[in-house]
Amino acid sequence: VPLESSVKQVVGELRQRGARVLWINPLPIRFPDVRRPDFWKKVKGKARTHARFLAKVDEGLHVYSPFYLPVFHSWAWRVNRWLVSLQVAALRIVLGLRSPLVVGSEFTCWFAMPAIRRDRFFFHFADKISAFREVSARPDKRRVLEDMEREIIAICSLAGCSSRSIHAHVLAQARRAGTNAAKILYLPHAINHRLFADASSRPRPADLAAIPGPIAGYFGSLTEANDKATFLAAAR
Repeated sequence: VPLESSVKQVVGELRQRGARVLWINPLPIRFPDVRRPDFWKKVKGKARTHARFLAKVDEGLHVYSPFYLPVFHSWAWRVNRWLVSLQVAALRIVLGLRSPLVVGSEFTCWFAMPAIRRDRFFFHFADKISAFREVSARPDKRRVLEDMEREIIAICSLAGCSSRSIHAHVLAQARRAGTNAAKILYLPHAINHRLFADASSRPRPADLAAIPGPIAGYFGSLTEANDKATFLAAAR
């Protein structure tokens, strides 16, 4: 599995320990912006992903792309919830996953909730779900996002929050709902040091070889939502 994100690193570690993994690809909750230059690239990418349906990457690792209604309204999210849950429940029977550990950081967890609500469930809050910027400006959709967030907080066995502000928000939500606040943990982003330590003994890539001094790297999105002034200050 390419280690492209913290969740994939966790999956990689679990696989090294002998775990069998069913990876559920996330569902989009908004229609891609047709004005973006990569619109058709995104559409083609999604089409290729769903054409594979259930892919066996290697022994012990399956990747599944759920079937869903490509309708991006609040009522359709609830219909898709039952569609995805039925598919996940069927896959668990087919693959023999009787008592899985569920690890999630995407909206897909909410869509699959009826099928996983009795399992051990760790959710990683890398963002505030209720503030998802593409849809939270719409009051009707924001209410659905808030419902998603509250249910995930209530159902999860353990929650990790990647920033202090997210931790404070999730903790307040848990206390307001009378949910066990002890399961809400502050777990800031970190790195797999081994990956970087191993790389330090190798020669630098040609396009970086001439740069003197330390090199600061950034992994993540670069969009209008980023605080670019912070990036500039850090670079200087």
